[in-house]
Amino acid sequence: MYLSVIEKAVSTVDSTAKYKPGSRYVDEKGNEYIYALGVADTAIGSWVAFSLETTNNTPVTAILTYTLATATACSLGVAMGAIIADKYGWYQIAGAAEGLACASDAADALQYTSGTDGSLDDGATIGGPITMIKIMGVRLVDTDAGSGGLCTFHIKHPRTKS
Repeated sequence: MYLSVIEKAVSTVDSTAKYKPGSRYVDEKGNEYIYALGVADTAIGSWVAFSLETTNNTPVTAILTYTLATATACSLGVAMGAIIADKYGWYQIAGAAEGLACASDAADALQYTSGTDGSLDDGATIGGPITMIKIMGVRLVDTDAGSGGLCTFHIKHPRTKS
């Protein structure tokens, strides 16, 4: 279900659901969002994975980690606020998004899960035999200067490779 208008900014975190979880919204710039229940340790810009809760088909979020992405193919989004557990908010799934990147992530490089939960990186390995999972539908616009943090990504329904 797409909403034509929302009452507050997409960065607003709600204590109770103000919209039906799974509702989508497209803003005047063409950025697309999905409304969902939050998860612990979510910061602004955190990358989260979505799955569907089977009894009522609503999205369930989890912070993107290497082990989560390894276990299953999943859709991804970027938290617009600190949408912690038991709170509701908007996650961006298309458009120009401010998401977390690891230090020295290079523009236009392939993006992968990382050793830092909720962040993406351009490195396919973190040392030893561990290989990160490739993320589809994501392009980092600017190279991170070196400290990690929020960076501009262009996203179009990001997902782990199935």
